[in-house]
Amino acid sequence: MWFCSAMDSLQSRSSRTPPRQSSQRSVRSRFLARSAFRIALLSVFVGALGVPDRADAAPRAYYVTDLGTLGGTDSRGWGLNAGGQVAGYAATTDDATVDAFLWTPTSPNATTGTIKDLGTLGGTYAWGVGINGNGQVAGVSATTGDAAEHATLWSPTTPGGTNGTLYDLGTLGGTYSQANGVNASGQVAGYSDMPGDVDSHAFMWKPTTPGGAAGAMYDLGSLGGPFTIAWDINNSGQVAGSSDTTEITYESSHAFLWQPTTPNGTGGTINDLGTLGGSSSDGNGINNAGQVTGSSRTTDDVAVHAFRWTPSIPGSTSGTMQDIGTLGGLNSYGYAVSAAGNVVGMSEVDAQVSNNTHAFLYASDTGMVDLNTLVDSFSGWELLDAYDINDAGQIAGQGLINGEYHAYLLTPLIAGDVNHDGIVDVSDIQTVAANWLTTGPTGDANSDGLVDISDIQTIAAHWLESSGAGNSTVPEPSSLVLSAAIVFSLVGAARLRRQRYRESDTTSLKAG
Repeated sequence: MWFCSAMDSLQSRSSRTPPRQSSQRSVRSRFLARSAFRIALLSVFVGALGVPDRADAAPRAYYVTDLGTLGGTDSRGWGLNAGGQVAGYAATTDDATVDAFLWTPTSPNATTGTIKDLGTLGGTYAWGVGINGNGQVAGVSATTGDAAEHATLWSPTTPGGTNGTLYDLGTLGGTYSQANGVNASGQVAGYSDMPGDVDSHAFMWKPTTPGGAAGAMYDLGSLGGPFTIAWDINNSGQVAGSSDTTEITYESSHAFLWQPTTPNGTGGTINDLGTLGGSSSDGNGINNAGQVTGSSRTTDDVAVHAFRWTPSIPGSTSGTMQDIGTLGGLNSYGYAVSAAGNVVGMSEVDAQVSNNTHAFLYASDTGMVDLNTLVDSFSGWELLDAYDINDAGQIAGQGLINGEYHAYLLTPLIAGDVNHDGIVDVSDIQTVAANWLTTGPTGDANSDGLVDISDIQTIAAHWLESSGAGNSTVPEPSSLVLSAAIVFSLVGAARLRRQRYRESDTTSLKAG
């Protein structure tokens, strides 16, 4: 069989006696390694002929990217766009203050990137909250002398770029305002003090031209109380937030959906989304279908649970609020909802698990899942909250790493993509070969604690899958192509081992 002949040739080339005076022990070690290596390669070839069914593959997991800080010890990832850019805030050198940041991946939805300080309106601090697909960032900044805090919009010079300008969106007449969400056309949702700084109302700021920096701020009103806050806005201009329903603040707050009279219009109505049976609720995130997530007190106010409100038809103002539960603790909070209706947020957990809240992902078919169970258990991370999710399945939030609170980005991993480049191909086999029989985590495609044949089989089961690719459209590799790829990859590993043997023997000769 040509494969066995090739392996004989490969093994004879890769196991020739190293330069003089090899010890009997090293010869025996090389013989055992050579035998195991040949058996492993043959097993891979046999396994490639019968590629394991995808139903047996490891479940989807996430790669964690530490977004870092601006020189200090703390950061939070708050907004996430379709391309994987993240907006938030981070501590500066010596934790002197916090500034808004924009983290941009090296390529769309990549796991590596750079963090940039977006500056301030002349004051000493700022933070970013929401981000749209063009990379515009909504947030808040202290003004000169820290005299006030104003809603801001940072606009890149070119869409998705890292150079841009921070603009002051002003207020509704008071001292303080904050921008929280921004949609595709550059409309911004947030809240502002009213004249006299007693009441605060949700606002929608609309640019004069889509994506522009000049525009006007519109008061969205309230559900009857003095305080309203808008947290998110979708591409048709629907706004999600919360509003007091009476003069008694907070305890009477209800989640709301503001509906423009015409798509992206400046006039509309504010609609009460109700509660889960308790006295109050808050709306935090909205998707383009008009689904809203947030949190609500349950019956008799015994707990606060995350909810997903779904309109009876997309974009309407009537619908149903669903309790999506917790991770075993008393309370949970929903912050963002994806186009697929998946919710991210944070939940208290059983005290035996942690005293901290944990980030969660909720989907209709899986229920609420602790995101800490979907990342490498040896990563060192404890994911505390999840604030945003994009349609690629990436999630941004804050977690604990090495005793510090850092912004993170989770990127869904394709089983077999051990080098995290977004496609399962020869380079992943090379990564496995370079880490053969180690305990990983590099090269350990199935996360079983050993880089071996089963990892090659996992790669084979997901051959040529890439980010966003569906299993049904991905061709399985022919046994010939896969075997050739494995051979060429492992030849490289054999050469590396041969080089190490030579270096070892040269060192022994010099020592002798």
